[in-house]
Amino acid sequence: MDFTKSIKDAGYIAVGAGVIGFQQAQVRRREITSGVTRRAHGARSCAENQLGSLRNQVATHSASVRTNVEDQALGAWEFANVGLAGVTTGITDTASGFTGTASGLAGTATDAATGFADDVREFVEPVVGEARVRVEPIVEQLQAVPDHVVRAVDAGRSKVLGLVGVGTGSPATAA
Repeated sequence: MDFTKSIKDAGYIAVGAGVIGFQQAQVRRREITSGVTRRAHGARSCAENQLGSLRNQVATHSASVRTNVEDQALGAWEFANVGLAGVTTGITDTASGFTGTASGLAGTATDAATGFADDVREFVEPVVGEARVRVEPIVEQLQAVPDHVVRAVDAGRSKVLGLVGVGTGSPATAA
């Protein structure tokens, strides 16, 4: 009988040790879950801070691009006014040069915007989409500027030739 009692005691001890081990495993699981949750919140906070910083950079860059576009448009307008006042020959070459410059600027702006968007697309794609909605109408307006300049230059040339007494004819249509 002594032997049976020893086996029962050993069984009780084994069950007790198993229960204690299970309880310790539960405590460890809760500690790990708590640690993972804290780290996830910290990572989310860091990601939100980075997103805010990127949004600020996009806003600053957009304002800079807008200012540059306005400055370029103002410069182009002044250049056209000077050309109309003093030049009666070479208007076609000037207009073609201006068209090439405006197209080059539009291409450069598009390339820069595309490169910038590719670099940050995976982090701020919604912000870039919003910026694109705001910038594309300006690019369309810039692309229409060369046609407006050619028409203005033609009208100015016609007026100058009319004042000088020479027949009118559009250099853009004559070329």
